[in-house]
Amino acid sequence: MLSYGYRELEQMHGKEGAKHIAQSYTTAINTIEAIATQENINCDFERLDGYLFPPTPAPLPLLICRLQVIDLLH
Repeated sequence: MLSYGYRELEQMHGKEGAKHIAQSYTTAINTIEAIATQENINCDFERLDGYLFPPTPAPLPLLICRLQVIDLLH
């Protein structure tokens, strides 16, 4: 789990920096899965669907903005 949302990462590191962070995060998860599979490590690794929701009720435009940033990064 990232400490910041992609919008915050984009503000801190720019679009390309945020995209690189997202790609690195994906590569790390893929690497963990590959090692667990190759080494036959029974660690209950499982890919799960992710859901975007705020910890407190937030206005719909905020969620839409976050989805748009995520779409730009992938």
